[in-house]
Amino acid sequence: MNTFFFYWDMLFGALKPYWAELVGSFLMATMGNMATIRGTQKESFRLFSSAFYTLFIKDLTAVAFTLIAALKLNIVISDQAIALTHLGFTCLIAALFIAGAFKNMKLYFSSVALTIILSILFAGVSIGLSLSEKWYSVGNYLTSLYLTLGLLVAGISFYINPTTRRNTAIRSVGNGFIVLTICYGYQLFDLVGNIQQLILLAYLISIVLTLASQAQLLNIEVTQLSYRLEAEKKSKRDVWEISPFPIMISRLRDDTVLYMNPVAQQMFLLDRLEFPEYRLADYFVNKEQKESLLTLLRQTPVVKSFEALVHHPKKNNDFWIDLTTRTTDLDEEIVLFTTFKDITEQKRTAQLLKEQASTDPLTGLYNRRQFEILAYQAIQSSRRYNHPYTVGMLDIDFFKKINDTYGHDAGDAVLKNLAKTLKDTLRKADVVARYGGEEFVMFLSNTSPADARTAAEHVREAIADMETTVNGKVIPITVSIGLSDDQTTNLAGLVRQADEALYASKANGRNQTTLYQDLHRRTYPKMPEDASKRK
Repeated sequence: MNTFFFYWDMLFGALKPYWAELVGSFLMATMGNMATIRGTQKESFRLFSSAFYTLFIKDLTAVAFTLIAALKLNIVISDQAIALTHLGFTCLIAALFIAGAFKNMKLYFSSVALTIILSILFAGVSIGLSLSEKWYSVGNYLTSLYLTLGLLVAGISFYINPTTRRNTAIRSVGNGFIVLTICYGYQLFDLVGNIQQLILLAYLISIVLTLASQAQLLNIEVTQLSYRLEAEKKSKRDVWEISPFPIMISRLRDDTVLYMNPVAQQMFLLDRLEFPEYRLADYFVNKEQKESLLTLLRQTPVVKSFEALVHHPKKNNDFWIDLTTRTTDLDEEIVLFTTFKDITEQKRTAQLLKEQASTDPLTGLYNRRQFEILAYQAIQSSRRYNHPYTVGMLDIDFFKKINDTYGHDAGDAVLKNLAKTLKDTLRKADVVARYGGEEFVMFLSNTSPADARTAAEHVREAIADMETTVNGKVIPITVSIGLSDDQTTNLAGLVRQADEALYASKANGRNQTTLYQDLHRRTYPKMPEDASKRK
């Protein structure tokens, strides 16, 4: 126990001259690091913090030298080495303070290099004076003077910098440095007996001022950040307002439309006060499209080129849009930011081109190519569900005579009227097409050949009863029909069967229906290679 107290007294005695600086410099370094997190003087605060840490290490080194001497360890350290170490640390500390002051005053021209050169020169002068018995005390005091000078320059820098002059928070840190400067100056002239307590008090004052400055600095930055956010928000709104593209913003959680720029309002025939009355879903003609859009947004934050049919919720102005939307944050809300363009004309043009590519321009029925596509799909479906099907061919009797007698315009009128009768008589599920000239083809789904004969007779009779009037004259017509018999998937084979049965109807007197299987019961003339010979 006596040994413990012995070492404790020894450690306390070594720390006594330095405890104020050890505690104060460490705390000031910590406060300096806090200040480097935010603020515009980051580099200067970083240098000031490094200076206080160096001061902390200098005092620890001095304590170590004292303990080595007290413990009488087998380590020989000369007084000159101790003095040089003390001088080196002091010059480095002063250099860091002065460099930080230069940074704070925006004097970036070689400030660190300049202070190092000044420190070397000052150290050389101090060593030279220390070697002289006459000037020995002056040399020792110069080191403390240099440190005091560094603190003073650092404190003054906060008042010289125009930015910090207007900033009470940063200026209070400079006040702390001035307090420390005064204390070190008192230490220089030994005007106060208990200098440790005075220096500790100075550190405490500096820490309080630093904390107050940090709080005020944070408050100023928060205020500036709020102003900046408001400015950015206003800037965004201004850009949205003048954007040539329609923009809509809706809240994700309840589908409320928060914003529409003028272009979007004009497109939906809305005014600025009207659009908040409706939800985003109200603008979709088909609600399933809105659900599909939300499903895509659950998979990816951005959806591009989504086509939707939309309208004013209370008006009949349907139009197509191509939209791009994404989820984002706006005013602490998750919103959908949507831009779009009107593609109604493109959709109409595409639909027109599709119809032109798949339909006969005169009759409006499918053309031969589209018939082959749809009939093939119908065959696959029928085979899957084991449903029967039949292909029929229809040809107008003596059509060339109609053109020669009444003219081609009359022939066109007959073709149009016949096409209408076919669509009215057959089912919507049946596929009817103009196969070429006055020849038409039918695919009768879920229809056996026997039932197809009944359906074909209805068609034939309806056409026979049809009246086509041109220039006041009624043009009567009849048709011959042929039906396939096989349930093969070979569409070309089915068409060939129907065509052979059609030729048999022609050869047997026209205006009748023939089933392909009937060809085996009766003998007909061989079908000519040139189909035009049978007209």
